[in-house]
Amino acid sequence: MSDVEDKMERGTTAEALPDGPPMSVEEPTLVHRIAVVPAGVRAPVAEMLGTMLLVLLGTTSNAQALLAKPDDSNFLSLSIGWGVGLLLGVLVSGDISGAHLNPAMTLVMATLRGFPWSQVPGYILSQLFGAVIGGVISQSNYYELVNQVEGGAGLRTLGNANSTALIFITGPADWMSYTGAFFDEVLGTALLCAAVLAMGEGNRAGLATHVKAVILMWAFIGVSGGIGIQTSFGLNPARDLGPRIAAAMFGYPRTIWTSANCYFLWGAILGPIAGAFVGAAIHDIAVGRGIPLPSWRRRLVRD
Repeated sequence: MSDVEDKMERGTTAEALPDGPPMSVEEPTLVHRIAVVPAGVRAPVAEMLGTMLLVLLGTTSNAQALLAKPDDSNFLSLSIGWGVGLLLGVLVSGDISGAHLNPAMTLVMATLRGFPWSQVPGYILSQLFGAVIGGVISQSNYYELVNQVEGGAGLRTLGNANSTALIFITGPADWMSYTGAFFDEVLGTALLCAAVLAMGEGNRAGLATHVKAVILMWAFIGVSGGIGIQTSFGLNPARDLGPRIAAAMFGYPRTIWTSANCYFLWGAILGPIAGAFVGAAIHDIAVGRGIPLPSWRRRLVRD
């Protein structure tokens, strides 16, 4: 082996090969790696992994708090579990994709922050796929305990005394009106969205990803602890729809789609989307950069 080849093998030279241009080997080449995610899909993959961690830690916290020894005090522990799930999701994806982890936030970023609309479908599909994976892992992990609580192997119900569906999916409490449930999701998501946008303003924009992750974790714990009991704090269309798809795969009845007049659609999907835009509008008007005029209106103003 020549000296150049030997140095290349150790990754310590940028010398030219015979009859060829200089080659830097400071970074490992594809030959030295088991697998590399192509640059064009790294951001969607990061969104998938981040959302998977959020849903996995959150729904398993629900399961542990509510299946073993149900108690109202357990609400704090499951809120912390969701917060830590958000923390890990942001740490994994923040530097790669911006850690949207939420279709509602992706839509806000595209509408008000210049995020490319061409990337919106890929982000949202990745978030949903990650949420489905997180839901599948969570329900697989607690499969036997759910069997015990439900009263039979593979038995899955919604609406009965021993039903476990609402451990993994969201829904309004018995005392909630549909209007109240929708408002609850709008309010919670608006608060969370305002906190996320605040991280990108002023001196906070330069904070390291891990610092932002800790701040958002506590913001999420605060929102869920203050508002979450009435609708299980969805705050994120993927957080509900992903585990709901997984629940259907595990044998939960079709009523998970139709209960409360299709709550999954108007409450768990449209509620957070509306809330994200309400929170973004209030933030931008009150303390932010203002809401930009649409392009056609800007042309009229210039004329």
